[in-house]
Amino acid sequence: KQEEEQVATPTSAPAQLLIYGQGMPGMLWIQFTDAAGNQVAVERATVDDAWMIAGESGGTSDSTRISSVAGQLLAIRAARTFDTDLGVGEVGLGNPAFTITIRTTTGEEIVTRIGNLNAVGSGYYLQVDNEPVVIVAKLVMDEILRILTELPLLPTPTPEFTEAPLPVDEPTPTP
Repeated sequence: KQEEEQVATPTSAPAQLLIYGQGMPGMLWIQFTDAAGNQVAVERATVDDAWMIAGESGGTSDSTRISSVAGQLLAIRAARTFDTDLGVGEVGLGNPAFTITIRTTTGEEIVTRIGNLNAVGSGYYLQVDNEPVVIVAKLVMDEILRILTELPLLPTPTPEFTEAPLPVDEPTPTP
């Protein structure tokens, strides 16, 4: 009698949706705010210009790091979506732990609220404008939110050390 060979049927996980969508216009201004009111805003005049911290001169802002944070923000995907509406108060979105406000080239303002961690602590509840609530990966969001605690500033150059000759001890006359 021959044994039947079982073939594993491949299953595909549902595609994770970008939380901002493919067609979002370019970002010109982003403000990160925590529940205590601490905030950092970054801006650029056009999508081709370098990012800088709002109010800072271009020479002090780490434009590369800000671009990286902005890119991570645009690439965030929903790790979980829900079939039913979640109460925003129940998941910490009524009084969010963090808010990210984006202003685009069209003048549109997009407000993203980040609420509580999910029960297993692997993701944050998040809502973009009045879209359905989703969960996003905690590790990715924590990396983006680090901008609030580690400002994207270029390191201050250390002044060069130059040796100064030591003064020669001259005998002090005694009275």
